[in-house]
Formats: sequence, structure tokens, C-alpha cells
Amino acid sequence: MNATRGKTAVVGVPAVVLLMLMSVGCGHSSSWQYGYDHSGSAGSLIQMNVPEDSACRSVAGLGTRFDSKLDYDEVMEGCFAGLRD
Repeated sequence: MNATRGKTAVVGVPAVVLLMLMSVGCGHSSSWQYGYDHSGSAGSLIQMNVPEDSACRSVAGLGTRFDSKLDYDEVMEGCFAGLRD
């Protein structure tokens, strides 16, 4: 019976590690995440007939203006991703 438990534990450990890695996320940068998280603001602008590119530029511009650590291009990518989701 101990041998069976040992095999289960060996199989169970990789599954636990896999679940932990999945919970960490895709590894997006904080700049990308900022754009993704603020894509709703871009969506509101789009509803007012602002082009998608301009709406995400607005999000990226404001973000990088107030947080110099954010990367403009990555914020744009995150914003576009958020609009697609």
C-alpha cells in the first residue's frame, strides 16, 4: 500500500507544480498588464467613435505620463489585448 501512495505522490507533485505555474500567469510585464487593465477606458472612448488606435494611445500616454516605469509600446499591446477579450 505504501508503494501505491508513493506513485500517487510522484504523479501528484508534477500536477501541483503545473497548477502553480498556471496560477502565476503568462508572465506579462507590468506595462502590458496596465494596458490590459485599463482597456475599459479605451473601450469607453471607442463607444464615443474614437478610433481603437487613438483610444489605446490615450491609455498609454496617460499611463506613461504618470508612471515613468511603464513602457508605452507594451501598454499599447496590453490595451489591444484587453479590447479583444
